[in-house]
Amino acid sequence: MPETDKSPVVDKVRELQRKLEVCAKQSKTRRFHALYDRIYRSDVLWEAWRRVRSNKGAAGVDEDTLRCIEERGVPQFLEGIQADLKAGRYRPSPVRRQYTKSRWKAAATRDTDGAGPGGASGGEDHDGADL
Repeated sequence: MPETDKSPVVDKVRELQRKLEVCAKQSKTRRFHALYDRIYRSDVLWEAWRRVRSNKGAAGVDEDTLRCIEERGVPQFLEGIQADLKAGRYRPSPVRRQYTKSRWKAAATRDTDGAGPGGASGGEDHDGADL
């Protein structure tokens, strides 16, 4: 799958995002129950991979780095995710708890040093949350 910003795949994913955004803004109470089949679309998975790759995504709790995934083969990796999603076998891993310094969190938690809980998804979430 090409990794260019002007590819038709990227345009289709952005079109899906825009449609969902418009629907959400039109009705604040709307619930999106039929999105599961959109998540495992091949173009969506490839766009998610492109974004994770461009952000130099960190390893999750499973310790799989981008390099490890690339060595095993990105197409196989994404096909595995797609198969698990389609079959209903996909289960996200728990979030790895970590503490970070942040003025925002200090204000929100009234913590003077700014340390507050944060989370990093890992394992089977496959960093597709960008979409």
